Amino acid sequence: ADFDDVVDGIWQSLDPSLRASILSLQVQPRGIITMVSPRAGNEGVIGLEVIHESRKQPAVLDAIGQSGPSVVGPLNLIQGAVGILAYLPVFVDEDVEGTMETQEIPRIERDVMPRMKFWGFVTAVANLTKMAEWSGAMRDFEYSQMHFQMKASTEADGVTETHTLFDSDSDTFDVDVEIP
Repeated sequence: ADFDDVVDGIWQSLDPSLRASILSLQVQPRGIITMVSPRAGNEGVIGLEVIHESRKQPAVLDAIGQSGPSVVGPLNLIQGAVGILAYLPVFVDEDVEGTMETQEIPRIERDVMPRMKFWGFVTAVANLTKMAEWSGAMRDFEYSQMHFQMKASTEADGVTETHTLFDSDSDTFDVDVEIP
């Protein structure tokens, strides 16, 4: 089956309200975004090399090093939203064109899965605000007298970005919470 057929099946299997929070599903051979669905609105991500992008590199390297999923975010996304990205590394046990030994990957430099080669990633990109709405995280606050604002800060290349994730009212106060 080709990429579009597989992804169409995935999209159809998702709850419609969850589907609304997913900005894209991506295939990234060797960590380079080559296929994305939906394509409309995501054209700007084609060709990005996530292994070398400083804001995403820790999560990407963690996914490879642990040979399991890793999440990064919140980040300002090319699509214009604040989002999170979930990376699932793909390893294959044969010589498939485009695979690489994990020792070739900067800062991994070890054999993560003996007799397996790193092929790339399958990645889901979600709008963080819509994901929180879908999960019901905001539901209890809608009917209360509480008003709040949630912000997150990320740092990359010495630049700190602050993102407003939720703003329930324009008259808010700031509380700094550090989550380890």
